[in-house]
Amino acid sequence: MKVLVLGAGVVGTAAAYYLASDGHEVTVIERHQAAARGTSQSNAGLVSPGDATAWASPAALKTFMRALWNHDLGIKVRLRFDPYFLAWSLRFLRQCTVARLRANSQVKLRLALYSRDCINALSEATGIHYDERKKGILYFFRSQHSLDTGTDNYRYLAEHGLPIEIVGRD
Repeated sequence: MKVLVLGAGVVGTAAAYYLASDGHEVTVIERHQAAARGTSQSNAGLVSPGDATAWASPAALKTFMRALWNHDLGIKVRLRFDPYFLAWSLRFLRQCTVARLRANSQVKLRLALYSRDCINALSEATGIHYDERKKGILYFFRSQHSLDTGTDNYRYLAEHGLPIEIVGRD
């Protein structure tokens, strides 16, 4: 089968590699002058399962409301009549309970750990190495509330297989 892969970042090239290994004829198209100049470059060489906490959470409604008026946040929300966006928003908000946050985060963590294992295996199998960082990530919190929430989320991820060390300011 002929397959077209859009993007020569880490995901696109990995997909192309596995498709070609399976016998497919693969063409990769990249919009930049070189591979890995988009999202892969912006992620600073990190494959970070620690970011597996689901976005849909009890705090999401407050963030959503703030995004309506504060356009400096990481998300932008524009109010307009759009039945598809309204339907999506309602489905998203139904996921904003603690129980769904935990379940969705656990699924994301399993996928993130599997993805990390796959990229490590691919690197070993091909001898191709990238500007990877394997020393971990430091997360900083601006308030006691965000620290408490983050600590709860990271402890939950640790209970499900992610090695995490929580340190204090000292």
